[in-house]
Amino acid sequence: MPQYLHPGVYVQEVPPAVRPIEGVSTSTAAFIGVAQKGPVPGTILPSGRPAQPILVTSFTEYTRTFGGFRQDGYLTYAVQAFFQNGGGSLYIVRVIPPPSSPPSNNAVAATATVGSGAGALNISAANQGAWGSRIWVLVGPSSDGDANNFKLQVMYGATAGEALGNVVETYDSVTFNGSPTLLPGASNPASYARQVVNRASEYIAITNDFTARPANINVNLASSPPVLPAQLINGSDGLTSSINFIGAPATDSKVTGTGMYALDKITDVSLIAIPGQGDVTTVNRGMEYCANERPLQDCFFIGDMGTLDVIPARTDNGIPTVATIADAKTFATTGIGGQIDKSAGDYGAIYFPWIYSPDPIGQGRNPKILLPPSGFVAGIYARIDNTRGVFKAPAGTEAGLAGALAPYVTVSDTEQDVLNPILVNVIRSVPGSGVVVWGTRTIGSDPGWRYIPVRRMAIFLRTSIYQGIQWAVFEPNDEPLWATLRLNIRAFMLTQFRAGAFQGSKPDDAFFVLCDRTTTTQQDIDNGVVNIIVGFAPLKPAEFVVLKLSQKVNQPGS
Repeated sequence: MPQYLHPGVYVQEVPPAVRPIEGVSTSTAAFIGVAQKGPVPGTILPSGRPAQPILVTSFTEYTRTFGGFRQDGYLTYAVQAFFQNGGGSLYIVRVIPPPSSPPSNNAVAATATVGSGAGALNISAANQGAWGSRIWVLVGPSSDGDANNFKLQVMYGATAGEALGNVVETYDSVTFNGSPTLLPGASNPASYARQVVNRASEYIAITNDFTARPANINVNLASSPPVLPAQLINGSDGLTSSINFIGAPATDSKVTGTGMYALDKITDVSLIAIPGQGDVTTVNRGMEYCANERPLQDCFFIGDMGTLDVIPARTDNGIPTVATIADAKTFATTGIGGQIDKSAGDYGAIYFPWIYSPDPIGQGRNPKILLPPSGFVAGIYARIDNTRGVFKAPAGTEAGLAGALAPYVTVSDTEQDVLNPILVNVIRSVPGSGVVVWGTRTIGSDPGWRYIPVRRMAIFLRTSIYQGIQWAVFEPNDEPLWATLRLNIRAFMLTQFRAGAFQGSKPDDAFFVLCDRTTTTQQDIDNGVVNIIVGFAPLKPAEFVVLKLSQKVNQPGS
């Protein structure tokens, strides 16, 4: 309490009665897949830091960190489709083969030793993969001319000549551990190379302490034999066919989980997809993770239907394992290799069929590739969330797929009559609108959560309110707290009502907020509990627009 000692006016700043609740983002996605390079969650980087999922906000940023298109994975294609269709924020979880025997099946980082003795540098690529074998390093004189210091250049290319023309990182005025130029007041101050490189480099890590200056590499491509920069060697992608995309939770607090479980501590992701992994097991595990294994149940899974190796996907003979209307019906009902878990299905949706798209690395004239729809659809979710709101179904004529040439199967109205009741969302070619998403159902068994926007709206409200009332923890548990909670949550719900997110012509018809003696008993208070009940009337999409047309018959005047 403030003290009032002398007569006069005292000014105090009091907190506002309403603490605004901000709506959380619903458009941040996470993709899990195989990439050329990049950190692998669940592992320790050569620099000693634990690898984490990486957030990218453009396709250019993705390629800089994770490389380009691969011949054995759909991740990069899905990322491109996501950003083409309006996505803005995307977490990438790179996966690699698990450690196995023989070692040739493992993904390993390329390495090299530069110099010898106390001045030897043990250098590793920043992460696993064959990409690291295109890294070259060069040790040369420092620009300050001090004999204790040196310049370390990192180059990238398939050959020494190509690499010399592509210097990607330069570390000047660096030195060895124990160098006199590390001391305060040195005439040519320098930094310890291992610390500088491991903190900043996107390409390499120095894995040992070295106590002498490494020897210069005096490159001479014309000599016999030629003197080349030091090349990192023996990088490997491993046996990619053995990859576990689902992964496992972390067993050590020093690392994250692997695969989907790398997202366990990422709180701002709301959409998850594993592009190209459209088998029943993966779809089930994705939905179960969103429904049961995230404490807030704050994610929604976008599932593909069927699988297909990338190489045949580039040919006219490529056929996904779910290719026909009959296949799709079987997948969604009796199952293919297992049955869909519909108890968790309202936290996920499945899309049919796959989509033809231009292939940036294909050969021949106008090359195309058959792609899983999840990358496109995740971008549609993000675009409609940002332009209309999470309460709007991510489907319809405004849900056109940018970068799509045609669906693999042309689905007619009669054929969709079979698929829509069994909760398969269809991608169709609609005259005047192009290739569009033409379905908005979850795969769940509960009719109350039949529609995607209803489930995702509930996720949005739950997460926003949860984050917006953290201030209430440890506050005195009595009517003033309850009244403030009611006021804050009602103000947030009223904002959503005015945005058109609920049914009802007035707020009392659209939502309610209860927090009083009827929800929190004396026993609850004694146990430190305050109960809040929030209800809302969700908007449901106009899935069937019925036009009734009749003739107007003019009656003769009487």
